[in-house]
Amino acid sequence: MKVTCERSYLAAALGVARRAVSARNTLPILSHVLLETQDDRLKLTATDLDTAIRCALPASVAENGSVALPAANLSDYVSKLPDAPITLEMTDGKVVVRSGHSRFTLMSSPAEDFPVVPEVSQGTEITVSAATLKEMLRLTAFAASKEESRSLLMGVLFEAKGNVLTLVATDTHRLAWNQATLAAEVEAPITAIVPAKPLVELERVLKNSVDEMVTIRFGGSQVQFQSNDATLVSRV
Repeated sequence: MKVTCERSYLAAALGVARRAVSARNTLPILSHVLLETQDDRLKLTATDLDTAIRCALPASVAENGSVALPAANLSDYVSKLPDAPITLEMTDGKVVVRSGHSRFTLMSSPAEDFPVVPEVSQGTEITVSAATLKEMLRLTAFAASKEESRSLLMGVLFEAKGNVLTLVATDTHRLAWNQATLAAEVEAPITAIVPAKPLVELERVLKNSVDEMVTIRFGGSQVQFQSNDATLVSRV
């Protein structure tokens, strides 16, 4: 794999993807971020097995490939580089990162060792603006319980019926409720509890834009939130 991209784009993508990396994990590979080339883009994926975040950035791909790199080390190194194009080249189980006169090497892990992240390709969809969803999450997710003994209350209830989306969260001491009107009616009523933890991360990365739309797709035991810049997949 050999790919070149702008440092600012890579730093921003790492900042988003790393939100799915758990500080405490039992599998070393979960501290990594998966890098994959696809056409003229570089895709980044991180997961803690419950939540996964994917994002992509424009890149010049000289040689296709995929590799898993330590997320913290890569992010730390990239943040210290000058704001100039960065080239990542894999050779002999290592990835050399170059930018201007700077160069560093990271030990890599095979992409095959990285967990397979599910793609929610089918299911009932909701489309809402990023600004609306961001505000709804800000006003509700904080009220979810933090006690693991109350796992059902550690999530946010998503309920969609007709053209109305309702979010509710409670820890039994407080209750937060918010509602928004959708541009179109849902194909079928939706009732699902989504863990609050990934929703808090989603609220942080969503843009406060009424023009950017987010597609929410509920399929089986998974839910997928897809915006222009990133995709978050979580268990429900």
